[in-house]
Amino acid sequence: GQYRRLLEEHMQKVDSLLEEQGATDLSLLDTRIKELEESRLELAKAKEDFDTEVQKRYGEWISRLKDSHSASMKSLEEASTLNESTMKKALQHERDIHEKTMVRMQHEHAKQLEIVQSTIADERKELARAQQLFEETLRLKYQSMVETLQ
Repeated sequence: GQYRRLLEEHMQKVDSLLEEQGATDLSLLDTRIKELEESRLELAKAKEDFDTEVQKRYGEWISRLKDSHSASMKSLEEASTLNESTMKKALQHERDIHEKTMVRMQHEHAKQLEIVQSTIADERKELARAQQLFEETLRLKYQSMVETLQ
């Protein structure tokens, strides 16, 4: 853009000088050569400045890209670490709950077992008492029969 505009300005300047003066005078030709050389030097300087600016901006762009990449990687690592930490906490929480549940279940199972065993013992006592009553009733009936027969 700027480089091309500068080049066109110098070419127009040289063309207008050539049209105004004509090409007959040798000293004028020397002047034109000198002006062309000055124009060439200005253009070379402008191109050099432009190249320097491009290099500078390219360097800045690369630097920003590196910084952005670095920040993204850091953010990703932080998120990964946080996620890992959260997963470990959740897993530990599940283990704790499982352990407490197992302890409660074992305790409840022991209580239920005691109740079942107590119920079985009570049933056995009741059966034994019923058996005794039955045997006593049978004995009394048998004794009554024997006494009646005598």
